Amino acid sequence: MEPQNMNAQGPSESYMPPQMPATEKKPIGPIIGVIVILILLILGGLYFFWSSKLDGVEDTLPYIPSDISQNLPPTSSSDAITDIDADVAATDLDALEAQIDADLKTAESSL
Repeated sequence: MEPQNMNAQGPSESYMPPQMPATEKKPIGPIIGVIVILILLILGGLYFFWSSKLDGVEDTLPYIPSDISQNLPPTSSSDAITDIDADVAATDLDALEAQIDADLKTAESSL
């Protein structure tokens, strides 16, 4: 007869320690992805904001006062084609161009 392993509880079976309940592992990859995207958006916004401040170059054209409108003949406020044609014919474009060229040379010399 073969000896049986007996303990206080009865025949021996393989002893298994009590197991801990399995914890759910949530994926961390999407969370890290969202954090990286948010950091990139914040850094891009800061770069855009500060780069315009650091340039020191204004995006607006400088105002150059001129008396060009004083050299133009008075125009009518009519919408009729004949009145518009008469206004265009009365405008001396050569004098207007000369005035613009003079103003442009003045502006270039001040730079």
